[in-house]
Amino acid sequence: MKILKIGKSSINDIVLLNDSTISRSHAELIIDNQSVFIVDLNSLNGTFVNGNKIAFKTKLNPLDVVKIGLEPFNWRRYAMDDDYDNKFPENDSKKTVVSKEKPDPPKRPDNYLTSAILVTIFCCQPFGIAAIVHSSQVNTFYESGNYEGAQQASEKAIKWINRSVWIGVIVAVIYFFVIFSAAL
Repeated sequence: MKILKIGKSSINDIVLLNDSTISRSHAELIIDNQSVFIVDLNSLNGTFVNGNKIAFKTKLNPLDVVKIGLEPFNWRRYAMDDDYDNKFPENDSKKTVVSKEKPDPPKRPDNYLTSAILVTIFCCQPFGIAAIVHSSQVNTFYESGNYEGAQQASEKAIKWINRSVWIGVIVAVIYFFVIFSAAL
């Protein structure tokens, strides 16, 4: 019989990092002859088999899906015969540290909110309001992880700002032209 401890702490046989929902000593995988069992070690967030939270030692069937923390756990990798590492040489050790590091998000696009407010006040209110709406969406999209949406909202905001400025300039030129021609 072989018992593999699973958790966040380095004392475990299988160390799962970067998931705050995993306990230091979360579960045990028990390999006994041809049977594989999983036991939750009273972890805070539990261990799930096929979507059901387990409370006792649970026998695993070949198609069972085990979830520890936020991600599915590939228990079959540890329950297979010793030839597994020869089939998959990149996994050269049964002692595994799984670290899912998220890539750095792209640079936050400028929301142009100050410019949008200024063009609303001094140039063209309808176009300036459209610029404010798009400017306010930039941070919302970015914080929710929709980086492409944030970039598009930023681009739309600057387009509406430019339109507002040009309309303001055209109206000002026409206004001064009318005033000066009337004075003559």
